Amino acid sequence: MNEAEDGSEATLETGGPLVSLRDALASLAPYCREIAPVGLAVEEALGRIAAAEVRAPAAVPAHATALMDGWAVASQETLGASPYAPCFPGLAPVRVRLGDRLPDFADAVLALHAVAGEEIPAQILSPAAPGEGARAKGGDFAMGELIVAAGGRLKPTDLGLLRTAGVERMSLRIPTLRLLFSGREETSFAALADREGAICRIEAMDLSDADHLALAIARADADLVVVIGADSGERVAEVLSQYGALLAPGVAVRPGALIGCGVIGRGAPTDEAVLPVIFAPERFDCALAAWLLLTRPCLRLLSGMKEAEAGESLPLARKIVSSPGLSDLVLLRRTLGVGGSRLWEPLATGDLPFSAIARADAWLLVELESEGYAAGQSVFAQFL
Repeated sequence: MNEAEDGSEATLETGGPLVSLRDALASLAPYCREIAPVGLAVEEALGRIAAAEVRAPAAVPAHATALMDGWAVASQETLGASPYAPCFPGLAPVRVRLGDRLPDFADAVLALHAVAGEEIPAQILSPAAPGEGARAKGGDFAMGELIVAAGGRLKPTDLGLLRTAGVERMSLRIPTLRLLFSGREETSFAALADREGAICRIEAMDLSDADHLALAIARADADLVVVIGADSGERVAEVLSQYGALLAPGVAVRPGALIGCGVIGRGAPTDEAVLPVIFAPERFDCALAAWLLLTRPCLRLLSGMKEAEAGESLPLARKIVSSPGLSDLVLLRRTLGVGGSRLWEPLATGDLPFSAIARADAWLLVELESEGYAAGQSVFAQFL
């Protein structure tokens, strides 16, 4: 439980106690264990999370290869060569193109103008260092070398590298998020879920009927359920209290007092297997807070994502003031200070106007024990 600034317990307007974000996440974590991996073709893996590391099954390239059009030569036979004192190699240079396999004797490729190849014997007009213009066997990937780490998100470049290495399929963890909403459709959640390597299925429904809502949540074919809409907190809290467990009726975060979480039986309200549930009001700042503070961390647990948070440490352009007893979500944007130094400019703390969300580049959370940060203090903020 959390205490308000005057030492009293922070509560919802309905009288229920608020739970710290740290405790809310800790209570959800046991129900957000890594899901079972699935095997998919590399072409379908973009943006997904690798369930296991992927290593090169063979050396890449499999043999020495030209990195440019030119002449394949043995570098030791080109020492001291110049236009005024050309070398006459014992092994004649071989014309190659980018990607060609080098002859067994060659370990370098010279530019076309560096060899007078039409003359007999050939004249080398420039020296070549070992490996110049060429890639040795295994020079891109040694056999068994790591290409993608377990828990890594697959980037477009990863797909190209995997195909080059001859990897056709891989093991992935792809959480499914079920979004139930009333009123305005939160299509932004689908895009945000995709950025986390997850699938988002969206369903509009009437959230006022507790029994109907209970069945919709419990029977959701998903790893995590998020409910967004007017009075969702009251309805979902009722459902979770009756059919599962209400872990947090509200979170001690601004904005977040009406954001909560719990678990419910999977498949039917009485099932032993449980499904984690997060709920938030329809207002976009509250839905965004629910995403950043609860939904996103849960998806990362389910997928086994191991990547560090994408963000940046910069000094603050001005101070951030926060009241103890509640954590504050802060929005920031990059700006330039005196002399062109990069700074974080705080846009909003706790109360998040839509205009601040539109201008923000990043966010940070001021923990409930903190009173904020001083101007000039360096803070790490996560990119939106």
